[in-house]
Amino acid sequence: MGLTGCGEGPESPSLQARSHALTYGPDLRITELQAPESARPGEPLLVTAKVCNTGTDPANPSGSNLLQVYLSTTPTQQVPLPGSPPSTAQMTLGEVDVGPLGAGQCVSRSLTVPANPPTGFMGNGVYFLGASIDTGQRVVESDESNNGFVRGLLGVGIRPDLVVTRLDGPASLSPGQSFTATATVCNVGTEAASNGSVELHLSTVNSLSLPTGPIPPPTQFMVAGQGISGLLAGVCRTVSLTGTAHPPPAATANAPLYLGAIADASNSVLELREDNNTFVRGLVGFGLGPDLVVRSVTGPASVRMGGAFTASVTVCNEGTAPSISSDVAVFLSSVPSLGAPGTMPRPATEVLVANVSAPPLAAGQCVTRAAPGSA
Repeated sequence: MGLTGCGEGPESPSLQARSHALTYGPDLRITELQAPESARPGEPLLVTAKVCNTGTDPANPSGSNLLQVYLSTTPTQQVPLPGSPPSTAQMTLGEVDVGPLGAGQCVSRSLTVPANPPTGFMGNGVYFLGASIDTGQRVVESDESNNGFVRGLLGVGIRPDLVVTRLDGPASLSPGQSFTATATVCNVGTEAASNGSVELHLSTVNSLSLPTGPIPPPTQFMVAGQGISGLLAGVCRTVSLTGTAHPPPAATANAPLYLGAIADASNSVLELREDNNTFVRGLVGFGLGPDLVVRSVTGPASVRMGGAFTASVTVCNEGTAPSISSDVAVFLSSVPSLGAPGTMPRPATEVLVANVSAPPLAAGQCVTRAAPGSA
């Protein structure tokens, strides 16, 4: 909404009131929504919401603030207008009174609701779980557009749902190297999975695609696979995968790659959800070369201005080849980050306080050095 006026005199009272309405007053928001990944149709579903009043005034200090929970076929919520029929694309599961909220106050409320999907449910489906606070607009807020919150997809039905929740592997790989990684595979569905599998991939991009034909995308390459059997609903299992580091066709020499995993890549398990089977851990070094990292840095809890102190720094070579000797710089910073090495001039948020030298390190070797400096 734009505000305009004429002349050089003070604003009219009505214009001042409209201006203040954009700034002052309560403002109810949902900041978190927690629930299981799946549910059987009609069975109890525990939902926990965190509601905050981010405005400047109390929200309904002598009354109630109702929170409603929905299942919807779309990622946007359809808040029903008073007196209008409910949307067929959305089902209200239940509501709870979060109580009065002071300015800046947050509360968490839990409610158990039946997992009833919207109209058109065919026995198994995937729906968006969402919630809304003050849907009846009983509270006059500084912002009425931010009362909804959509957590994401929830499977409703009687099927398994295999996902990868964790992936551990080497920090660096050399071409052709044999290596082992471990993947944690969980069945977050509502029924046991009698079989399944997990595949390990190297990728040039921060995502994995499910195979759709005999030729995989040039950005990824499967380096290991392992079968899984008998995974009950709600159970996780750690699977060991041993493979050979082979780069994807789109990879370039001595460039890092993403390590990821796919559960049920062959699509042999009929699942509640087929969109959540991929997991990417992050980058691994790929090629022949060192990779120096600071594993830890410690120092005193406090120090006087200009006072002497000693920091302890642990440096590791996580690469695939030995490193030469290197210098280690210790900084004090007003923010929880540092500028990239070689940045000149250094950011005004940091100051160099100590220097120490690290010796040549073999691949996988670490060293700890004391770094005396002045604050």
